Amino acid sequence: MNLNSWDKITERYDLKNPLKRLWSRNEVWVELFDEQLAGCKRILDVGCGAGAICIPLAMKGYEVCAFDLSDKMIRLAKKRAEELKTSVIFLICDSHNLPAKDNSFDATICKFALWPLKDVERGIKEMIRVTKPNGKIVVVEVDRTDNSMHKSGPRWKIKYHVCKMLNFLTRERSKKHRSAWNAIKESVKSNPKINSEHLSDLMEKNGCMVYHVDKSIKEKTTGILGRICNLMPPYFLMAVEK
Repeated sequence: MNLNSWDKITERYDLKNPLKRLWSRNEVWVELFDEQLAGCKRILDVGCGAGAICIPLAMKGYEVCAFDLSDKMIRLAKKRAEELKTSVIFLICDSHNLPAKDNSFDATICKFALWPLKDVERGIKEMIRVTKPNGKIVVVEVDRTDNSMHKSGPRWKIKYHVCKMLNFLTRERSKKHRSAWNAIKESVKSNPKINSEHLSDLMEKNGCMVYHVDKSIKEKTTGILGRICNLMPPYFLMAVEK
């Protein structure tokens, strides 16, 4: 994983950016996780980024630890938590080697943080390891397939160019950010594709029981510009019990 590249795009994840809501409705994401965490108190957020999920969950009363590999992401998340007078324990670490004891958390959550991993199963095993027996693991990912992004036809091409224009107008436009994203995409080319079937198999292989899968979350969480563009494959939320 290109760590330096993640540090370079930190500003795009700033929760204070008002344009983010045009693409994604963070308050809906928080509620979706909250629904699955009933009965849980101590939560671990793996790949927390700038704290979009862990900080609001802490504000709801959960005891939250949050890990990310990017130092700049963690610093931004800490700053935001301090501004909101919210307590979250933030640590810099690799998802392949979580610095937590076995059976430490009532639940472990992970939002769009499996796809960058070179060894997805090892990351899954680590999340399972640190979760208490009968605890919950809640994962959100893009439902990727071999042909999920290979669309064609004039309508799709028009939508693609409209999306590029909207992205240019509302998101970070610097060459530094574009270069960083290209480096990230290049670094994960050989990674295994994550989809709901693959993840379900991995969870069950490692002793967990899948009890909930929601494939309608993209429609629930996408903002107005995201709906206009709609180029990405569907998302899924999977909840399992250890």
